[in-house]
Amino acid sequence: PADALVSRIGGAVLGGPSPPALTPWLLQPSSQPRPLVVVMPGGGYVRLSTVDEGETVCEWLNSIGYHAAVLVYRVLRLHPAPLLDARRAIQLVRQHAHEWGVSDVGVIGFSAGGHLAGHVALSWDAALARRLDSQMREEGDRPASKLARPDAALLAYPV
Repeated sequence: PADALVSRIGGAVLGGPSPPALTPWLLQPSSQPRPLVVVMPGGGYVRLSTVDEGETVCEWLNSIGYHAAVLVYRVLRLHPAPLLDARRAIQLVRQHAHEWGVSDVGVIGFSAGGHLAGHVALSWDAALARRLDSQMREEGDRPASKLARPDAALLAYPV
């Protein structure tokens, strides 16, 4: 359940904190796995520009042969909520890699999303996250056993 009401206005997710979500933009199946790039829109950790810095980027990535996925991460929350959302997105992609035809997992972020992409690239193994993964594995959570480190990171005008 969401902590607060969320609305979409002009391609941005506005309002209070929303539950994290990952929306895959997968290419047609092929005999060769392809990289997937997790797209982290910007918005100053207050809102998310999910069209211009999300869907449009996924369309472009698909056009050049990459799978993509838009991450809606929690905003209006303090650290480490967005970092945990980014880590989980990478773990979920790795969990579904065979099914989705994914070889590697990269991240790209814009503005605040660029900051988040850099943060997950450098702090993917933060102590708190490792403790949460351990607890979740004990509860039978399969994605929590997957590596949360991206294989590549691209930061576009990070804050």
